[in-house]
Amino acid sequence: MNIPREVQSFIRQITPDDVGVDTVETPKGDFVIHYEGFSDQCNYGHDEDSIHKIYQDVYRDFDQRAGAEPIQRGHSYDDLGIDGNPVLYSIYKKEDVKESKFLLVDEELSESRLFRMTASFQRLTGRDVADILYLETLALYMFALDEKQQDYGTAYARKTTQYGPYAVFRTSATDIYMLGFAINQPDYKSLKLSNKDRRFLNNLNFNNRQHYMFMNKIARYTPSRSDASSYLIRLETQLKIKNPLFRQFRRLILDWADLKYSQKQYVIAKMMQIIRVKGKGSEIFQNLNAMKTSRRYDNVKPEKPTSKLARAAATVGGAYAGSKIVPKVTKGKVSSTTGAGIGAIAGYWASGRKKV
Repeated sequence: MNIPREVQSFIRQITPDDVGVDTVETPKGDFVIHYEGFSDQCNYGHDEDSIHKIYQDVYRDFDQRAGAEPIQRGHSYDDLGIDGNPVLYSIYKKEDVKESKFLLVDEELSESRLFRMTASFQRLTGRDVADILYLETLALYMFALDEKQQDYGTAYARKTTQYGPYAVFRTSATDIYMLGFAINQPDYKSLKLSNKDRRFLNNLNFNNRQHYMFMNKIARYTPSRSDASSYLIRLETQLKIKNPLFRQFRRLILDWADLKYSQKQYVIAKMMQIIRVKGKGSEIFQNLNAMKTSRRYDNVKPEKPTSKLARAAATVGGAYAGSKIVPKVTKGKVSSTTGAGIGAIAGYWASGRKKV
């Protein structure tokens, strides 16, 4: 169908720094547009193949959130690939988009263990929110470096990234997604943050897309030490991390494969102490606790990056004894529903359809 000029005009105004969803009213009806831009920072650490896989995931995410098939998908502003800064978009007829009938559920309840209600943020300061996000990001990378926890880390990272770069409050989000959302959108009306804490979070230079891309890497394979080091140091600056103990955690985790058993125990025990106080009830706490009681840690084996679909098929039974969170995180979402969606998109692109 011919796209109304009002919609075309809206798309031309989107820049690589934009991400979101908007409704455009036209004489031919209302249209919902999902869009996400890619700046140079989004391309960092990718080659042409890996960035196109990210594009595929973005289009899948648009369709999942709209609950409908687009009448058109494409890109604007610049060429696709790491040398370009495109804005991906999908256009839907408003009457085809499924809107939630449960507004209270959408705005207030979350499957996140730490933030089941937005009021949970009331007990945290802005500094706490930033600290917990940093610590949980470190912990997830640590899981990716451990053979027994790697599948859990992969599944958790995939679930964290399934809704995009923390731009919208999500009922089935993870703790890390919710923390990223709070830092990215501290003025969201339902978050019970004080004015002081809102100002603190607004003054942070947190780049939600960079964090989202790092989670995407963990969701597909274990990032290299150099990639992880470069990003984690950048994240420290963005979140204004000043605690020297947190920086010590980062240095030790980056050298995880070479640490002695006692050093690994030290990192896990200290992180547990802090998260127990600041983020009581966190999803990853059970896995940290299970790791602490382990008598042996096995480093991940060198391997080529695996696809998300292959990761989804991997067993989650390898997590340490005592870890019960993996089945809850992955059941019906990461293993089956999400995996099938990714497989379908992979087939679409592999079938020779023209890339938008």
